[in-house]
Parts: sequence; C-alpha cells; structure tokens
Amino acid sequence: MKDSPVHSTTPKHKPTSTTIAVLIVLSALFLNNMFFLTGLDERQAADSDAIESNAAMPPSLALITVALGPIRGLIVDALWWKVVDLQESSDYFEILPITEWITAMEPRNPYVWTFHAWNLAYNIASSFPTPETRWKWIYNGVKLLRDDARKFNPGNKFIQSELALLISDKISSLSDPQRDFMIERWIKTKEPYFDSGLRPNLRRLVSPSTPEYAKQAELLKKETGMDPERMLRIDIEYGPFQWKLPQASSVYWGIRENDKDYTQGDLNYRAVINASMTQAFLFGSYVMNPKGDVYVTTANLDIAANVLKLLENDMKTGGTTGGLARAQLGEFASYAASVAYAFDRPDVAAMLYRAEKSLSPNSTPPYDKFISVNLVRLMDSAIPRLHQTLVEISLYNAYKALARGDGISAARFAESARKRWDDHMRDFGGPGSRFSIPPFENIKMAAYARTLRRLAGKNRGNEFVKQVSEIKTGPLKLSRNATILDYSVAGKSAAR
Repeated sequence: MKDSPVHSTTPKHKPTSTTIAVLIVLSALFLNNMFFLTGLDERQAADSDAIESNAAMPPSLALITVALGPIRGLIVDALWWKVVDLQESSDYFEILPITEWITAMEPRNPYVWTFHAWNLAYNIASSFPTPETRWKWIYNGVKLLRDDARKFNPGNKFIQSELALLISDKISSLSDPQRDFMIERWIKTKEPYFDSGLRPNLRRLVSPSTPEYAKQAELLKKETGMDPERMLRIDIEYGPFQWKLPQASSVYWGIRENDKDYTQGDLNYRAVINASMTQAFLFGSYVMNPKGDVYVTTANLDIAANVLKLLENDMKTGGTTGGLARAQLGEFASYAASVAYAFDRPDVAAMLYRAEKSLSPNSTPPYDKFISVNLVRLMDSAIPRLHQTLVEISLYNAYKALARGDGISAARFAESARKRWDDHMRDFGGPGSRFSIPPFENIKMAAYARTLRRLAGKNRGNEFVKQVSEIKTGPLKLSRNATILDYSVAGKSAAR
C-alpha cells in the first residue's frame, strides 16, 4: 500500500473526535463573521472557486470551508486523521468520500490526488474478483489524475509521473492475471480518437485533411489531455508505438526532457519508462479478430532500437540508477535478440548483439553462439509472459513451413506450440493465476497475422491463405494434429 501521500499531508498532532466536532461547530457559529475576512491572496481565491464548483463536496461543508479561508487547514487535518484511522482498518470505501472532500478543499496539493487515485486503483479495485468491476475502479483512478488532478495542477510532473506509473502497473503490467481484459478495455477507450493508432494516423491528427480527423484531434485533446503534436514527436523519438495500447500513454505522461525531472523526493520514475518501453517491445502491437471483440498483444520489434537507446542513456546519466540500467540493458539485449531472430528480424538481433558486445567485449560470445544460447535461455525463461511469445514463435514457424508446402514441419511446429501452451497452463495458469497467458486460439491469431504480413511483402500472402484453407479440405496431408493450424477467419484478421 502506498502511504507516502498520507505521511506528507497529515498533521503532527492527532485530534480527537470531540476536537473534530468542535471545529465544525465553531465553523458554523462564526460563519457570518468569516465572510468578511480580507487579504485572501490570489491562490486562496482560486482554491475557493475550485471548492465551490466541486460536485463531490457537500454544500454545507463547502460553504464552511470557503468561509473559513486559511483556517480550513484545520478541517483538512481532521479529515486526514479520519483517513488514517480508516486506512488502518482497511475501510477503503469509507475513505472514498472523505478523500473527495479533501481534494475539493486542497485541489492544488498533488499528494492528495495521488493518494486518492491510488486508493481507487489499488485498494478498492483489489476488493473485487471480477475484471469488469476492477477495471472500472482502476480506470476511475486514471481519469482522476488525468482529468481532475491535472485541471487544478497543470504541468505538475509528479502527478503526470504517478499517472504513467498507474497505467504501466495496473493496465499493462505483465504480472496482472487479468491483464488481457484490461488491455481490451483500454483499447476500446481509445477507439473514438484513432483509426489505426499508428504513426500515419498521428500525422493525420496533427494536420487534419478531413472534418472527421479534425474532430478526432479535438476530441483527443479535450477528453484525454493528449496533444497530437507531442504524441508524434514522442513516437518519432521513442517509438513507433501503437497508440491504442497503454504503453504509449504511459510513456507520453512519464517521459521527461530533463533527466533530473524523473526524480521526486526519494522516488525515481525512470524505471516506469524503462518498464513501459520493454513492455512495448514484447507486447506493443496487437491483432484483432474480425468481430473486433478479441485482441491479442504481440511483439513490436521496430521499437527495439529506441528501447536500447533509452537504456544506454540511463546508464550514462541515471546516477544511482545507472547500474540498474546496465543490468536491464543486458537482460533486454539477451531476450530481445532471441525474439527478433526467431521472428526473422536478424537486423534487430545483430543490433542488440553489437550493443551487448560493446559493453562486455571479453565475456560476450560470438554472434551465432550468443543467439543460440539465448534462444535456449528464452525457452527456459522464468518470465511467464515470455512463454506466450514462445508459443507464438512456434506457430509462426509452423505457418511459414505451411507456406512453403512443408506439411510435416508445419505439423511438428504446431504440435510443439500446443504442447508448450498446455504445459504452461497446467503448471502456471490456474484460475486467477497471474501467470496465465492468452487462449491458444488468440496466440494463433497473432502468429497468423505476423506470417501474413511477412509473406505479403513477398507477394505470397494469397498463396498462404489458400494453403491454410486447404488444411481440412484440400490436398495437404498433415499429421493428426495439424488442424491446430486451421484458422478459418484468419485471412480477415486485422493486425495493428
């Protein structure tokens, strides 16, 4: 539980319940006199406007609070101590209205907002077993920081960093058992603002050529606070991203031009960006079924160079995090090179190898051995989500074999993929397990789309689709499990 916001805003002396009651009564008794207080500075007046316009504040409390002016700090102290009491007894729902009152009374205190969002997205959300309800509370926490907190604290980097952390940790975290559901819901929230969500789409939002794109751009700014021009700059420097996915939004809110701006007190938010970027490599693209209601995330190999650049920069400028960045770079180079090589991107694999070789010239083996060793390590990986990637790699190789007419190899790869998926789900993927991976059919959909994109560039896409359609009905003779590769709607799947 994140309790630093409480410690940073609570008073030193805890008032009793009687004291709290006396404060409220005195507020009412002296209400008329307090209306004539003079000398309120501009910020106090602005805060009072915020209080009066906040629907979360009970009218009577709002009236008393505005009238008391500077003395309202006593009321805030009393309410914070009530929050502390409720926090200790885990009465998170009881905390909810009180923190709404506090944000109304202290709208320009960023710690109040971050505590409130944390309570929504972590404490209350975790009280519910169903992903639908968890999603609502998590997304309410996102909107609280993105929409409300930023409204009263424009440009506040702490709030923006906490927003980036919340998105990365609660929407796209690789350890959340309901991650795939969260990703689907997040994508749906982005549908009104994007077509493809890729860089050409951003360019159309920056310079709209139609009224529809102009409307999308305006809606994006108004409802999410995200500026298409800044998004395009970030995409060019750190992407390419799929902007319907959460990693892009996390980077948008968390990236800083000045390295020192990552630090807030004893917190360093570099790790948030590093996590979002590496997540974007492994699962920064997605495939959607023809109905548009099932999504599966897959690797975005094109972002590898910018992940590498970011980690290398952190090594040089990260201060106390430089050593951590070096370890992250080594880990990333190892598994990312293996994934890139397996997905037929030797250019990416070679780039990652050169980076690791330059840092450890004496201990890095030759390229061929580096790839083979790390492919073995990848297959034995303790990172559960990498098992999803391994299943997809096997299916990708199965479809490639099918495309060249090698039915025996296709069947073997397909059977290997199915066995790996079955083994993983048996060992790690029980009900509610945070180690679960998507259904086999969904991963197959991603592998098919990746193969189709590769072959489309070689003008062999139509032939490949025909081969798949002939698994059951045509002349291809495969083993008894070859129907694993049948995907009757795959030719219509949308790769994003």
